[in-house]
Amino acid sequence: MRNGGNAHDAGSGRSARHEERRTGQMKALSGIWQRRRHKRSGPLLAIVMLASGGLANLVFAPFFLLFLLPLCWGGLYFVARQRQPAAAAAAGFWFGLGHFAFGLSWIAEAYRMRADIPDWLGPPSVLALALYLACYPALATGLFAAWRRYRPAGGMVDILVFAGLWALAEYLRGTLLTGFPWNPLAASLAFSALSLQPIALIGPHAMGLLLVLWAILPVEALMPTSPAGRGKRAWLWLAVVALPVAVAAFGWWRLPSRQAPTLPEVTLRLVQPNTDQRHKWDPDRRGRHLAQLVDLSRSLGRPETERLIIIWPEAAIPEYRFADQPGRRALIMRMLPPHSILIAGSPRVAAAANGTIRLFNSLLVLGGHGEILARYDKRHLVPFGEYLPARPLLAAIGLKKLTEGTLDFSPGTTPAVLTVPGLPPFAAFIRYEAIFPESAREARREGGAFLLNLTNDAWFGLGAGPHQHFAMARMRSVETGLPLVRVAQTGISAVIDGWGRVRVRIPLGQRSARDAALPGPAASPLYARLGEGIFWGLLILIFLLAIMAGVRYSKSE
Repeated sequence: MRNGGNAHDAGSGRSARHEERRTGQMKALSGIWQRRRHKRSGPLLAIVMLASGGLANLVFAPFFLLFLLPLCWGGLYFVARQRQPAAAAAAGFWFGLGHFAFGLSWIAEAYRMRADIPDWLGPPSVLALALYLACYPALATGLFAAWRRYRPAGGMVDILVFAGLWALAEYLRGTLLTGFPWNPLAASLAFSALSLQPIALIGPHAMGLLLVLWAILPVEALMPTSPAGRGKRAWLWLAVVALPVAVAAFGWWRLPSRQAPTLPEVTLRLVQPNTDQRHKWDPDRRGRHLAQLVDLSRSLGRPETERLIIIWPEAAIPEYRFADQPGRRALIMRMLPPHSILIAGSPRVAAAANGTIRLFNSLLVLGGHGEILARYDKRHLVPFGEYLPARPLLAAIGLKKLTEGTLDFSPGTTPAVLTVPGLPPFAAFIRYEAIFPESAREARREGGAFLLNLTNDAWFGLGAGPHQHFAMARMRSVETGLPLVRVAQTGISAVIDGWGRVRVRIPLGQRSARDAALPGPAASPLYARLGEGIFWGLLILIFLLAIMAGVRYSKSE
């Protein structure tokens, strides 16, 4: 019996080894087949990812089609979790290329505004920018696929890791190389004040992380190979429902039922001239444009309040020496309603200590006699718009900055928070400075009572760009609890209270002037006090969970 048992054991051992070899061969063949299948599907996948990335722009202003979040970001997650790191990074790159090439196509409109710059340079410039920005989604999906190789079992940790990596890549996009935080995922909530309230608590980056998480939960729940049982899948679907409900409930709870109190002694007059950018710098039309601004400023008469603050948009006075001409400033103030204060954008030249000429994109606050009460020089300049990076190299091949003139703008050093007699302290932002959350938080810390954003979105026509710019500026009011006063050359001009509610609005493409009261600030939100602390805390927690899950998986193997 013992010999028979030994023979049986030996036979069983040979059978087991044979089965192991057979299983290994099958896995190898399966891997070869999967690689060949993925290679054959590469061009088709690239097209699908390009289209998906382009479609993803519809979740932002002016469309806000949030149901596309699971389709686009969930689809990217589905692809990335089944690919090797290089292939997953390629999928993320194609998704990002489609997303940014289509989403930023309005930038090409700016090349039509200067006669000395060929129109055809617009699309290649947008493509070059999109090629760079697409590297960030590629980084997120490539790292996620590398993580999947380390721990391929799937489950909730995968979802958290993907969401964390995407949010981290989005943060880096807004920070590295001067930063370009255009359309963070949280901007998809800017369709109402109610939906924006969570960013007052956790900030835009943490909210973006939660939105990605929400977008990919249905994919994981529907995954046929998901290790989650029926009960766990039920929890996933419950989470899909819970996040929108929680956002709405928190917004309803946080929004006050009454309008915020206003400063009774101050009237703001928003002046939107709707000037055609192609003719703005024409010397023969300069007088006509100034007359339009003055007429709009006078059209509503003198309000009953003690102080009238007239606000013109960025570069409303396109004269480089205007700040050095007291007589001309006084003449303009005499044409405005008496006892007014004028806040207007105007470029400014100044001589540096070494004798060189410096150019600034400035905001001037003028008193009743034309005296300069305060000045702000733009600090965060637009690459290729206000200055040409690597000028010796790029100028040699014929590239120019988009704004008028050949001299690059210089970044300002003046404080962002200005103090003007009769007004609460306010923080000034010129054009796209308002898309940077940290600048608005800094203004709150330095004692600003409201945010003032002068901009000229006429460069970008009447497409999606101005709507998206407005949505991101609106987010700053919720994040800081500070009212936002925004005046744009062609729109959208508005007064927004510290909860993100639009009190007064002049639509895009309309020539108009509107009077508005200045809302008081809301209490300082948690995000304004902690900054990105909650975001970094969530990322650290996610990556600690990922490490622990990876260690457990290695031990189980």
